Amino acid sequence: MLNQDQIDIFVLGDFDDYKVVRLIHQFPFENRLKPLNFIYQQDYKNIITEVIEKRSVNQSVLQLAYHNPISYHDEDYFALLVFNGLFGNFPHSKLFTEIREKEGLAYTINSQINSLTGLLNVYAGIDKKNRNKTLKLINKQLSDIKLGRFSSTLVKQTKKMLITNMQAILDSPKATIEKVYNSKYLKENPDIDHWVNHINQVSKEDIIRVAGKIKLQVFYFLEGE
Repeated sequence: MLNQDQIDIFVLGDFDDYKVVRLIHQFPFENRLKPLNFIYQQDYKNIITEVIEKRSVNQSVLQLAYHNPISYHDEDYFALLVFNGLFGNFPHSKLFTEIREKEGLAYTINSQINSLTGLLNVYAGIDKKNRNKTLKLINKQLSDIKLGRFSSTLVKQTKKMLITNMQAILDSPKATIEKVYNSKYLKENPDIDHWVNHINQVSKEDIIRVAGKIKLQVFYFLEGE
């Protein structure tokens, strides 16, 4: 990595420019310019891959990987963010409220999206006896969203959470660096008002359309013994 990969160094805060440059020059870096591909999209397969493992642990783990054709710069990206917030990214999301709170089937459950690869991942920590029931209920929550079975109140709450989280993240040093990096390489619009406006414009029809594109690809179960 040190010899071949492109390396970007960001320094943030109150520092001595000269001292930082001297420290960096201690590494044997040479000039290099690498072609970088930030967006990766895996092809969809009609066959669902199933993987089951057994280990000597108390808690079992259920993970589902979904194919999602929407990536960072796509028109439906903001609708995808709202969908994920509605589906499983927040404590008020359908996965959390229906499976953990109402049914008590999961110690923890959430969904996450990798915006550069399109991967939608659902993670649930459960008892092994609850595997099939949990899987069935996860499928039901996704199906309900595809059919439009969710309230406008839930959508508003999700949008508010997304916006609040984004505003909080922007105050962190890590987010400041990521903002500069994304602006340079991903051509992202760094304006928070632009981002908020797009989130607020997402409609129920947009969410349903995005949900219809989500398809299960991999079923993984780590069975505790």
